[in-house]
Amino acid sequence: MIVAFYMPHLITGGAERVTVNLANHFAQRGEKSLMVLDRRDGALIEALDANVELVALDAPRTLAALPRLTRLLKSRRPDVLLSGITYNSPIAILAAKLSRAGTRVAVAEHTVLSQELAERGPRDRWIIPPLLNLAYRAAAGIIAASDAIADDLARLCRIARSRIEVLANPVIGGDIAQRAAAKPDHPWFAESVPVFVAAGRMTKVKDFPTLIAAFARVQAKRKARLLLLGDGPLRGPLEAQARSLGLAGAVELPGALADPLPYFARAAAVVSSSRYEGFGNVLVEAMACGTPVVSTDCPGGPRGILEDGRYGTLVPVGDAEALAQAMLAALDRRPDAATLRAGAARYTVERAGDAYLERLRKLAG
Repeated sequence: MIVAFYMPHLITGGAERVTVNLANHFAQRGEKSLMVLDRRDGALIEALDANVELVALDAPRTLAALPRLTRLLKSRRPDVLLSGITYNSPIAILAAKLSRAGTRVAVAEHTVLSQELAERGPRDRWIIPPLLNLAYRAAAGIIAASDAIADDLARLCRIARSRIEVLANPVIGGDIAQRAAAKPDHPWFAESVPVFVAAGRMTKVKDFPTLIAAFARVQAKRKARLLLLGDGPLRGPLEAQARSLGLAGAVELPGALADPLPYFARAAAVVSSSRYEGFGNVLVEAMACGTPVVSTDCPGGPRGILEDGRYGTLVPVGDAEALAQAMLAALDRRPDAATLRAGAARYTVERAGDAYLERLRKLAG
């Protein structure tokens, strides 16, 4: 079986990391894997297995990728094309139809679409749901990373819920212990002051301003530090907020990292302040390191991953005081690391990747 994975790029992000894990896993299982990108960009390219063929369409935007992807499918004729980003998926479906190569298209949804569209313009909110309704009629399979995503997609786009299959994200690889044991490239971890770590693209959805406000409350009571891993358009305002709160020496933004696990493994706690999360790969990675987790109880995956608070603390969205109290509590009550690792075992690349492989083999016939 030949499987092509279609993404706009491999800049560090949850869906991108999951897609890389899948491509690598399929290649290791003996399947021919192609990673097709609109443009060759992103640190996660370096994480691709040597047996995964990388194909860059060199398209400046997704719409421009349509004729190039069509030609690629016609020439390479993959059995299945898996699109991992919502806005690329209609292009993938149309390209497969135009190519007449017999490629079956599966789409993987990684976000709570109604929440994402609420932060976009009215034109997107008006156009995208009916567009997806039309495009996904031709999809051979629709996969969601959580029940919350599946329920939301079905409701918003008027798609029969029975057509959407929930498959866990393959997050934890067999090299987890080796990766976590690597030395983080930051001097704070050589000191005794506890370090909180958060990771994600610096956009509105991650709500890092609430996290910084919460950390200011923590810092007023306990000496601690905060690392925000990632990059994005709100980086400058976040740095300005930290300075305005007198946290310049206690909050740092070191940028996007190809592998944040060494940081997670040594954190006092990993914190997620998101307004919504399609899944929450960061939570799983932290649990796999045996590190305490504090997360907002936002729409999407966190409540399911943390099993209603069994594996971590859930707090209301946008509540800096509640988040601060949970962070302070994490400094005093560290949960059993083995229990956290057991909770993360549901999301191993071997287990979840094999579920994906079985599903795509069925689609390929």
